[in-house]
Amino acid sequence: MQHRVTPIILAVTLAAITTTAAGWTPPLGIPAPSFGIDEVAGSATQTISGSLPSSITLSPGDVVQIDPGTYSGNMYIYGGGTGANPAFIRGASPSNMPQFTGRFEVRGGQYVVFENLDFNGGSGGCFSIVGASHHIGIRDCYFRNRLYVGNTAGIGMTPGLGDTISDIVVYNNSFTELGDWQAVVDQDFHGVGPNLWGRDSTTEQYNIWILDNYFHHVSGNGVQVNAGNWTDSYLYLHHIYIGRNTFHAGRQAGFWSKQASDVIMSQNKSYNNRSHGGQPGDGIGHQYGPHNLWIIFNEIWDCNFGIRQSDTGAGNEGHLSYVIGNVIYNSYQEGGLHWGSPTGWAISFWQGTSTRYILNNTFYDVHNGVEAIMNGPVTTANNITSTLKNGYPNNGPYRHYAYSHPARYGVASMDYELLYQPGRDIKGFWWDWGAFNTLATFVAATGQCQNAVQGDPLFVSVDSASPDFLDLGAGSPAIDAADSALIESICDTFDNKYGLSIKYDFKGRPRPQGNGWDIGAFEWAPVAVVGRYVFYNNCAFDGNDPAANAADDGAIATDKTALLGGGTATFANYTSYRRGVNGVMIDIRGLVATPTASDFTFKVGNDSNPPSWSAAPAPSSITVRAGEGAGGSDRITIIWADNAIEKQWLQVTVKATPNTGLAADDVFYFANAIGETGNSPSDAEVTPTDEVAVRNNPHTLGINPADITDAHDFNRDRKVGPTDAVICRNNGTSSMTALQLITVP
Repeated sequence: MQHRVTPIILAVTLAAITTTAAGWTPPLGIPAPSFGIDEVAGSATQTISGSLPSSITLSPGDVVQIDPGTYSGNMYIYGGGTGANPAFIRGASPSNMPQFTGRFEVRGGQYVVFENLDFNGGSGGCFSIVGASHHIGIRDCYFRNRLYVGNTAGIGMTPGLGDTISDIVVYNNSFTELGDWQAVVDQDFHGVGPNLWGRDSTTEQYNIWILDNYFHHVSGNGVQVNAGNWTDSYLYLHHIYIGRNTFHAGRQAGFWSKQASDVIMSQNKSYNNRSHGGQPGDGIGHQYGPHNLWIIFNEIWDCNFGIRQSDTGAGNEGHLSYVIGNVIYNSYQEGGLHWGSPTGWAISFWQGTSTRYILNNTFYDVHNGVEAIMNGPVTTANNITSTLKNGYPNNGPYRHYAYSHPARYGVASMDYELLYQPGRDIKGFWWDWGAFNTLATFVAATGQCQNAVQGDPLFVSVDSASPDFLDLGAGSPAIDAADSALIESICDTFDNKYGLSIKYDFKGRPRPQGNGWDIGAFEWAPVAVVGRYVFYNNCAFDGNDPAANAADDGAIATDKTALLGGGTATFANYTSYRRGVNGVMIDIRGLVATPTASDFTFKVGNDSNPPSWSAAPAPSSITVRAGEGAGGSDRITIIWADNAIEKQWLQVTVKATPNTGLAADDVFYFANAIGETGNSPSDAEVTPTDEVAVRNNPHTLGINPADITDAHDFNRDRKVGPTDAVICRNNGTSSMTALQLITVP
């Protein structure tokens, strides 16, 4: 099989800190923060040039701009803004950042955004929050090329005794070359480190978001959550959200939790982690008994261990951890044993008295499946373990599962698994010091796996570069074969605790799709159109780029929905964009082949009789971005010349063809009425009332830029002003010439 190629580091890093927050959505199972993602700075109120002040006190609305250059020394930050009027410390742009060899330290602040800063060179930590602080955003920054001088982090968070830190967002940053990632001795230089070590119960830290960051060559963990070392310390570091980050080629695990509670690790990627010194090379892991730890929907490959739990110590009975919906493949095995255990396991639980669940994961091309050395209950169900690697020269045969002491201090259960080894029976089980080389003998001896399935999961692709990698194909024995009641109950537990659903598969598709849940991380469903969108091509929200590319996702009209058969049109079905309908997108789950113009029909008209409409102008391009639509579907982007379709309805028919794979045609409608503000639910006329509405709702880039849904920004330049008023005035309509609110069959 092919495996993902490590990209050029500079390219990845630059991409990480120049993406826009427009259209940003949180990872699965993680709530959106109320502050820190998309605030926009106004004009600079203060400029720093030449040297840093030793301290600065911020007030609401302050925008402190630091000119390009290299700055030494530390700067201590106090004060801040409000939710409505935050403060900023920033470089002028992502392409020309100021560089710092010292440290920024927040000693008590609130509602402050730090952005476009490059902490490059020097030694020790780069940024720390040490005083009572809340609502701090750190985004679009570099943390790199720092020497290790003691346990620290690129961004550290350690409140003083009696202090509280909360609502911190670390978003879209790059952490590279922190410490010596190949050191033989331990170096705890983490990328991000929420920490209560050495504190006590007067100290608390909660609501920490670490999202969409990039980590490479870090000598500690990418993120280490450490609740400290006193009794019940896990209660005081809680609600930590680690989502959609990427970590690779580091000395320790990508993402790790010690103690703490309500930690959610979702949709992260961790790969190419190897053993260095005493570190075994983990993708993700935890120890010391965290409570309500959720490791969900992560992708891990080319690691010695996929997910590993180190010791949890005594006194953690009743603590809960969940491993759900992860995909782990192509494990790496370095010779011999590590801390008494062979490497190459998808999941390895060492000791510990907590209660653990391993549910609906997919393991492929690993050396071994799951091992657990039991001091507490482990429930294993609904996982696929397929195609273990061959050869294990020193440590006996590879195994799908190895559970030692399964009845010690609790119970272990295993069922509804799908097991497959090409050309032979399962690789084997180890259960309470007994070895079993067939599923039948294992079931007979232990009573476990009564409902397990042995067979080819029929993956659509085993090429990790394919968007269909490890997706289930039609007829897979995994379909509808899981213990649905068990996984539903666990998902309901999550929903009840956090108010969010995790009833999704690895690609974000709702589960179940059939009569029950499928085994593994992916849910099979027939070919279907799962998304229909209109977008504003060639506007500020896609970088004013007329070409079809991923930037167009930021220009999707999120307040518009397709008009479907049997419906009557409303303002939600048409745009007022001055370029007309010049772009639509269609998401198809299970698209069979690349479609062409012959797989669609396009018509235009302005009445409730679509069969009589005329053929629409031909689109200028039809492109497909595999796997980039909703739930991992394929996104088709169709573009027309500006104003080729304006002031009328567009009917789009996606035909049922061999290319689309649809069982029936899919028909939908969008329209355009340039200059319409949606002021009347009964008509789409453009009148002086619309122009007055424009004048009454001004927006400027510097203070309050218009968002994608602003009904008065007709040219979608994020400003509402005289230009939009002129557009409205020049496109006036009457009841005879206006777009009609049609009803379609």
